[in-house]
Amino acid sequence: MTPELWKRIPETTNSQEAQNFKVYSAIDKHMPLIPGIKGLYKFAISYRELESAAAHGVKIFYGDDPQHWKRSAARYGYTKPSRHNAARRRKIKNDGRPPDTSKALMTKKSRPAEHAAVYEKSYKWRDNSCWLDCALTLISTAASRDYGQSMAPMFEALPANSPLRDLRQMVHTRTQGSIELLGYEDGGSNLLNNQRDGFRRQIRHVRGHQDRGLRSFSSVFGWLYAICGHHRRRGAVVDPLVERASSYFRSTVVSLKACTGNSSGFDHWQLSHVRARSEFQLSRTLCEKYAGNVRKWFQDLVRVTKSIPQSGCWQVDDGQALCLHGNVVMHEVLLNLPIVLIVEMGVR
Repeated sequence: MTPELWKRIPETTNSQEAQNFKVYSAIDKHMPLIPGIKGLYKFAISYRELESAAAHGVKIFYGDDPQHWKRSAARYGYTKPSRHNAARRRKIKNDGRPPDTSKALMTKKSRPAEHAAVYEKSYKWRDNSCWLDCALTLISTAASRDYGQSMAPMFEALPANSPLRDLRQMVHTRTQGSIELLGYEDGGSNLLNNQRDGFRRQIRHVRGHQDRGLRSFSSVFGWLYAICGHHRRRGAVVDPLVERASSYFRSTVVSLKACTGNSSGFDHWQLSHVRARSEFQLSRTLCEKYAGNVRKWFQDLVRVTKSIPQSGCWQVDDGQALCLHGNVVMHEVLLNLPIVLIVEMGVR
């Protein structure tokens, strides 16, 4: 570097900072040693090519003037609008003295809280009732979309001792405005609270429900599966009205088994009784299987061509298998989808 060029270097670090920005933009930050050295080498090669081009009279900048900011400084006294009148924008430091103006002395009045004119009444928490309050609110919201076309006709004429009948009444109270539910009331609606408490006492005695005490916790929708399936006791006559109302929340399936038979035999089939399907659950294993795609999981769920291999044929006589070499597969066919489809997420 010549002495004349050395003297032209400014004393500020602006040029170094600008060059650092160019290096980071061209190469990147926090790189490993070897890739970083290779990047710096290529960066130096590019600047050497620019120097060679400029020495031969090649234009290496955009526009007419590579230092256009100098004209702005000579004309306006500053190069950037943000630097104009910087003294006025400088923050005023507090020296400990009180403010001198009445405007500074006046504190800002807090904005009064605006209460909504109408609130939707709900349930008041009582004895760990959050699981039931949440479930009833979600069911009421889902059923309100077409209550008159689906839930109302499917739940009518239910037996008086059916928990589904009381569930429909609670949904009707919240969605159809059979009582004046609009308007704020501290602690929630007394009518809804009484309905919830009475319903909770009733489902305590449903077979398969785990909430044996009013102060205990329960799963959000475990009670719903229990009241939809408690009428299916072995040997009991299934009421078609209750079965129809249960299909609002639960699906029914049938299993079809097929066996190819022995070499000298013939194909044979077995059709199971129609039964209620277990809860729809998306476990971590299923999430990994379908790569988090709920659509693929649902398409595979309703697909009727899938088959599950079985260990052996079901035909036995006095403990001895009648079909020893047959290939057995089972098809589980989904007969209906519930109107309110509940999917439990994150279960193992």
